[in-house]
Amino acid sequence: MDINILINQHINWKSLIEGLFQGSDTDILDPNVISKDDECDFGKWIYMYSDDNQDLLSNPLFIKIKNVHKIFHQITGNIVFDFQSGNIEKAKNQIPDFNKISEELVQLMKELEIELKK
Repeated sequence: MDINILINQHINWKSLIEGLFQGSDTDILDPNVISKDDECDFGKWIYMYSDDNQDLLSNPLFIKIKNVHKIFHQITGNIVFDFQSGNIEKAKNQIPDFNKISEELVQLMKELEIELKK
């Protein structure tokens, strides 16, 4: 697994969210799917890899990543849901939280990449 590919996929969420407010087609975004942390490639890897690697389940960095990743998807799903429901201001008000959790997730993913190479 190439963490950099997964990082770039999560960075792409920022473009998708920005696109909501710039008139991009939002019909392709399903907030019910986006809200699930096990639907993206990284989430699938987290759950698959942790099932096969018991040491990782007790690793504090991995536990933190799993939790932050879950929050990332909840916030992202909420933004899309609120936007599609016409609650544009409510969606916009979540952007700072989205940006913060997104940056934290990318940083943690980079740390995980370094740790897995040890």
